[in-house]
Amino acid sequence: MGDKMLRRLAVANMFEGCVVVLLQLAVLITLHDWVDFICIGFWGGVLMGMTGMWTLQRRPKRMITTAALSMLAGLCMVGFYSWQVSTVDCASIISPTADPNARKSSNWESDADLCSWRLASDVLFIILGCLAIGNNIFLAARASTLIGDRRGSR
Repeated sequence: MGDKMLRRLAVANMFEGCVVVLLQLAVLITLHDWVDFICIGFWGGVLMGMTGMWTLQRRPKRMITTAALSMLAGLCMVGFYSWQVSTVDCASIISPTADPNARKSSNWESDADLCSWRLASDVLFIILGCLAIGNNIFLAARASTLIGDRRGSR
């Protein structure tokens, strides 16, 4: 029973890592803001994938280390993107249809569509960061079953 749960958590962690990396890539291409240039999604997603990989390979010491780093990445995602959401105000953007002389800009602070994408991506990063924290807490806690299995098999 515990082994199946550990595998599911590992696969979920690896899947979430892939989603975070792809979301970071999409945000980096479309939005140009300092919080995106830190690339929390890239290094956080890679760490989540490594945690899942070490779990499936039954390497508890490496898994615990990368799980802790994945939790830190999730905490950074929640912190940075929560702060970013609190500073975004899409309601203050004047739509281009209201001002025919307004030029279409590629900056999210002056484009209502990009501002909506900014908010949506930030909320997704916050949700994925919370999931990363929770999933990696359970993975690190279940590492004792890997250690127990190894001692019993020798």
